[in-house]
Amino acid sequence: MNEHMSDHVKDEGVNNVAVDKEVEENKEDNKGVTRDELIEQLEAQVNYFETLPQHEKFSFALNVDLQYFMLIILNILKKG
Repeated sequence: MNEHMSDHVKDEGVNNVAVDKEVEENKEDNKGVTRDELIEQLEAQVNYFETLPQHEKFSFALNVDLQYFMLIILNILKKG
């Protein structure tokens, strides 16, 4: 029983480190991008969605899909 619990804690720690590292890498990647470039990226995505067929417009979105847009908006606000 203790081995299972220690494995679970170990797995959680590894997962958190991987997520934290990915967030830090995303922050570093966005440092060189200008506010205007971020706005262009966001506008391009909005325009892309307008071209999708109806069945794709109303399909499910994953949290990672939403995170992409949140990062763009967050960086626009930080640079504004």
